[in-house]
Amino acid sequence: MRRAGELAEAGRSPSEALRVLQEQARWLADVGWPLSAEESLARRREVEEGRFRAELWIGPKDEAAGMVQSQPSGPQGRSTLLFLMPGYRSAGAVRSLFERSEEIPGPPTVILRIQGPELPAVAVAPFLEPRGFRQFERFDMVYPAARALPPRAPESGVRPLRPDDEEELAALFEDAYSDWPLDPAYFGDAPGLDGARAVVRRLLNGTYGRAWPGASVVVPRGGRLAGAVLVNDHHGPLITEVMVARGARGQGLARALLAESLTALRKEGAVPRLVVTATNGRARRLYGSIGFETVPSPSELTWFHPARRGRSELTELLPSLLGTSAPPAPPGEARSGEPSRGRPG
Repeated sequence: MRRAGELAEAGRSPSEALRVLQEQARWLADVGWPLSAEESLARRREVEEGRFRAELWIGPKDEAAGMVQSQPSGPQGRSTLLFLMPGYRSAGAVRSLFERSEEIPGPPTVILRIQGPELPAVAVAPFLEPRGFRQFERFDMVYPAARALPPRAPESGVRPLRPDDEEELAALFEDAYSDWPLDPAYFGDAPGLDGARAVVRRLLNGTYGRAWPGASVVVPRGGRLAGAVLVNDHHGPLITEVMVARGARGQGLARALLAESLTALRKEGAVPRLVVTATNGRARRLYGSIGFETVPSPSELTWFHPARRGRSELTELLPSLLGTSAPPAPPGEARSGEPSRGRPG
């Protein structure tokens, strides 16, 4: 008999694991992100074949009241997902499940995602913020298939990305994020040029989904790249990066790059999408003016722990970076480094 409040390996209770996953699938459908038939079947097979890895949170009647799933997030931490079943969706239950998840052996949680409770961030902030977590909010945006394409600017010098651009792309990444360090830290990217090289390599080698070369474009200026848009095939075309060098901002390069990328994607019958951080008002205004629309995404709460990521120097910058005062001018960036799209991986 398991005791209430304990965590138990999901593999030892496949029927309970399936029950929780079915409820989670219903929740995802309710918030506008239904699983495909293929995804649902793959999840069932993982459980039936003993490959599903998660911890079930035991309720008072020896039933699963929630679930904890973890996956690596960068070299030093993990991303932890908490899901609560109906009847247990309260701030107190979130706190209890979170505290249990902190006891799971392994690297510390640097990204905490909470699914299930329809709670505002202020309901869980009292026990997460004193532990060093800060809310990290993002928006999903799409370019509607029926919308006219933005005008192209051939004189801008935009061209398709080439394999030999990799080193210059890394230099652009380092420059574009030098005054907006929060997002690279969130995704576990190491600082400096070596860290930028590692990110670019992952973007181009399929770690974030197959690179989409026809729609990935760059602007060379003075022997270096002044801007770039990268697209990866992750459940369809995902614009993973929109970057402009600090010295080239304000010249319309991001708009020109996106016009070329969207034109290439439209020719392939694709509906492009991107993810942008809530505090990146500059990028959100740009995307909205081009024609992107915000779409429903799972109403989960996401929290980030920069000190556990090894980026304690961000602590002094967090008030401005997270929007409690006017943020510094970001690089016009849109990034989704998490393959799960807000779903459990």
